[in-house]
Amino acid sequence: MFQLEDFLKRYIKPLKNRRIVISVSGGIDSMVLLFLMLQTDYEIIVVHFNHQKRPQSILDYELLKSLSLEKGFVLEYRLLSFDKGNFHHEAHQKRRQYLKEIANQYETPYIMTAHHLDDLLESVLIKLTRGSNLLGYAGLQPYYQETHFAFLKPLLYIEKNQLMDYAQTQKIPYLQDQSNQEDHYLRNRMRHDVVPLL
Repeated sequence: MFQLEDFLKRYIKPLKNRRIVISVSGGIDSMVLLFLMLQTDYEIIVVHFNHQKRPQSILDYELLKSLSLEKGFVLEYRLLSFDKGNFHHEAHQKRRQYLKEIANQYETPYIMTAHHLDDLLESVLIKLTRGSNLLGYAGLQPYYQETHFAFLKPLLYIEKNQLMDYAQTQKIPYLQDQSNQEDHYLRNRMRHDVVPLL
């Protein structure tokens, strides 16, 4: 599905320790990625962040904790707290910092996220409105090297609708983050208002 094996062979060097750190929110995108990776022979370390923005967040953790016991993957849980400011930017920075720390802890350079084609479009549109350079306008990349870390996005060219169809046919459990429906943040406004028009 989604030629995941080809992606892994292209970007991951053969290692005795085949560990990959995966950021999983409990939403449909990251749960599809998790279940796809569970079909491979890689050792998975799942990292789940609680942004403490909604009471239902604990349900995401409980779902992943239950799955970790059932499927046998490692689960790392982190509570995040924020100052008053740009929440999305600060959340991104803190998640990235923790992911690198956990990758170091498990002695792997590989960090995987579930960004998909809709995320790519939203990122390009946001950068166009703010002004950027040519690399910035190109948006997210499926593979990005930062010092000795390798950030992987194997679903980057997959549409959200395809992920939803796959989750439905494979009966993959997931939870809906209601904050994604709010228009307080620029990314959500792009997602709800601009992208459908385009």
